[in-house]
Amino acid sequence: MIVCHLPVGPTLYFGLQNVVLRHDVDEKLQTMPEIYPHLIFHDLKTALGQRVQTVLQHLFPVAKPDSQRIITFANRDDLISFRHHKYEKVSHK
Repeated sequence: MIVCHLPVGPTLYFGLQNVVLRHDVDEKLQTMPEIYPHLIFHDLKTALGQRVQTVLQHLFPVAKPDSQRIITFANRDDLISFRHHKYEKVSHK
């Protein structure tokens, strides 16, 4: 996957591994709403990590406060894991 910010860059090159698409999951999943997700970045603290984080942030519009979607990018040993979650608020009675 190539992310290129023209005309002057930066350009990022990603390889994808162990991708599981929602249609490949055995259990039936609900349709994901199209509301913009909140983004979580974990362990992208180096100068290069901060640059990657900035580029990834600009791929997504700003989420509204009531959005229940979360996308997590977590760096571990120079591999960035990507997770897409939806959460539900539980009211305590």
